[in-house]
Amino acid sequence: MKNTAITAALFAAFTVTGMTGCTESVNPGFEGVVIDKPYFFGNEGVRPKAQMEGREWYWWSTSVKPYENRPIRHDEDFKDLFAKDNVPVSLDAGVELRLIKGESPKMHEKFGDNFYHSKVSLKFRNLVRDFARGKTSSELTSGENSIQAGQEAIKDALQTYVTVQELPLVVENVFIGKATPPDEVLTEIANTASQRQRKKTESERKGAEDSRKDAEESKALADKAYMTKFGMNIEQYLRLRDLELEKEKIEMVKDKENVSILMSSGPATPQPMYKIKQ
Repeated sequence: MKNTAITAALFAAFTVTGMTGCTESVNPGFEGVVIDKPYFFGNEGVRPKAQMEGREWYWWSTSVKPYENRPIRHDEDFKDLFAKDNVPVSLDAGVELRLIKGESPKMHEKFGDNFYHSKVSLKFRNLVRDFARGKTSSELTSGENSIQAGQEAIKDALQTYVTVQELPLVVENVFIGKATPPDEVLTEIANTASQRQRKKTESERKGAEDSRKDAEESKALADKAYMTKFGMNIEQYLRLRDLELEKEKIEMVKDKENVSILMSSGPATPQPMYKIKQ
């Protein structure tokens, strides 16, 4: 009789405690998986309907597991991926996944809250690796169009995968950062660029010198033709050029105030000074 009374008392205590229950709240941007673990009566397991934002009453033995239903970004690092031209590169990539609203019970029962690492990460990494192998290191480091196209292709392929796997997810975005070659490759690229620039500068300098040479030769031929046409000897032609230069000097300063000009008439001739303006 004594044992029966104790059992009845304990049962009554549990019953009263269970009936008073407790509240569970779900914050904005989340939903809750309701998990029943009854002490004596009722069904144990995950309820098919998620608790949405707000507060609900449950038995003390019932728990609520929160799942975020906003987009969540997962980032991956890739070291020494070999591009199409066999150059090793490192890059960062990320994927933004969103749990379909109300599907947290299904996710919890079939895949658990570590679903990204257990079901998605490996597939995403393989897709990024395949993309990198199909592009040259130059396309991966500076090809904006190639990167954009790769992001879209990986997004579509990953969405197909999660759908086939019955993961209640939406692939919102895929992000691929610009690739970075190893330091030794960067040094080699810098050296190559420096050599190309030096060759370009030398080529431009030679072009300028060749152009000046051509111009001087053309001018010499023109001077010779002028002398021949007017029957001048070299001394007469040079004297004419001296006069033309003196005329150019006067033209340059004629509008300036308080300027004196020294006229040259040849090495044996006095050099008069003229004041242009007061």
